[in-house]
Amino acid sequence: MITVGSDEGVLVAAWLLGFVLLAAALRLPRIAVWLARRRASSAGVPLPFTGKVFVIDGDTVHVRRSRVRLHGIHAPELTQLGGWKARSHMIGIAGGREVAVEPVDIDRYGRIVARVRLGRTDLSERMVRDGFARATTDWCLDYAAAEFEARRQRRGLWATRGIADPAAHRRRKAEAAPRQPGPDQALRSIPRESKWSGKNTEAQS
Repeated sequence: MITVGSDEGVLVAAWLLGFVLLAAALRLPRIAVWLARRRASSAGVPLPFTGKVFVIDGDTVHVRRSRVRLHGIHAPELTQLGGWKARSHMIGIAGGREVAVEPVDIDRYGRIVARVRLGRTDLSERMVRDGFARATTDWCLDYAAAEFEARRQRRGLWATRGIADPAAHRRRKAEAAPRQPGPDQALRSIPRESKWSGKNTEAQS
């Protein structure tokens, strides 16, 4: 039996504790994958998968025929200043390479929102840290510190005019786009008499 006061007992206890911690550390990646699978299955999003990257823009890629939006970041749109530079930077990092996709959500456009990893590199963090994307701050703060550092060091697009808010840019585009009249608007545009009687008032006149 190990006595607490003995040097030998302390060494053995420390060795046992180190062994337990090492075993737990070796199992952490498996536990993380298991938790990701549990969250994905319960939320109705796809399970984690792997595949080669085709880059759409600075925060959107195709992997195994799935359109994947990188979690937690906004890169400039291709129609914004710096959009093509952000895309080129993403291509340089991951274009055509094998990545691991860990879905966390499905957005309103039906795209998978996911953490995308190239080896140990989180592509979202890499794009923000290199200065080619902004961290989202409304619902996720995972990459806020990386953006602060990129701004401070004037990396990437922060070295010139910075990165305009891509979300605001998309809203302005949507507001400026011509809208097709809905059924109610089309009905209101018909003269009242012909609307209810089926007669053509222009022909009658």
